[in-house]
Amino acid sequence: MIVNSFKAAIYHHSKKNFLKAKEIYEMLLKTNPNNFDILQNYAVLLSQIKEYKKAGIVFKKCLKDRPKDSLLLYNYGKFFHEQKIFDKAIKFYKESFELNPKS
Repeated sequence: MIVNSFKAAIYHHSKKNFLKAKEIYEMLLKTNPNNFDILQNYAVLLSQIKEYKKAGIVFKKCLKDRPKDSLLLYNYGKFFHEQKIFDKAIKFYKESFELNPKS
């Protein structure tokens, strides 16, 4: 069930059906509150729909779990970039690049 629901959330997210994707991510997080992949995708979605306060909380939770995840650091940089907080965006983009220079 979780795999199919997660795939559905990713599908809707990729098609920019943000409200449907958000609904599915939130349903999944009720039973899987610490699932890193769900949390990271949810944080990205929240950022895309400009729910920055919530997105920041979720990103911080992800960072506690995986502080050296290059994709997470890139997404966190993008989160700050979207808000025009460029010093923090650059910091996290650099950290991401240092961990994975080929990305």
